[in-house]
Amino acid sequence: MHLTLSIKQKPVKVYRLQKELVGDIGKGLKAAAILYTSQVKRILKSQRPLRVRTGRLSDSPTWGDVQRSSGGNQYIEAGTKVVYAPVHEFGLRAGRGKGFMMPKRRVWGPTLKKYRGKILETIRRCALESIRR
Repeated sequence: MHLTLSIKQKPVKVYRLQKELVGDIGKGLKAAAILYTSQVKRILKSQRPLRVRTGRLSDSPTWGDVQRSSGGNQYIEAGTKVVYAPVHEFGLRAGRGKGFMMPKRRVWGPTLKKYRGKILETIRRCALESIRR
């Protein structure tokens, strides 16, 4: 399960400024991904929306490197590689054989909604710091 935070970049006439903006927006995306995953981890560990046996899911929130899409947009992926995370988040079928429907235990979506403003502000702040230099 992954969330992609991306920012569309408009061309800037001055190459040097564009190069600095690219780096600082990338820093902003990474800072935003760190903020988001740390809040998810905090909620999973402190509020315990799930019964915990191993702690693998609550230790799993992570982020990747800032990348560039074919359209020139920068993005970073934040999420988890734990295969059963979507089962808990979206309430999907679980268990062996006939199994059962797992109730939704939303953490990732509500956390993004709650911290959306802080995430965007983090990205904006890094971009503005580059312009002010």
